[in-house]
Amino acid sequence: MPKPKLLSIPQVAQVTGLSYYLTREMVLNGTIRCVMLGSRRRVNAKWLDRWLARTNPADLDPPTPPRANAAQ
Repeated sequence: MPKPKLLSIPQVAQVTGLSYYLTREMVLNGTIRCVMLGSRRRVNAKWLDRWLARTNPADLDPPTPPRANAAQ
């Protein structure tokens, strides 16, 4: 039986196109399922595929607001 592929948070962010910080928050609050390996969190690739099948990640990453002191 093959071992499941486990992805780190930066790898999940890269696959989904979300920012690292949003991905980390979604893993920590349980939106994206994970397993603990010691002190590290890993996401099963199959779980991520299922989550992506029912979610559009582009709708989750809010646009960056304009800077308050931008040069005019």
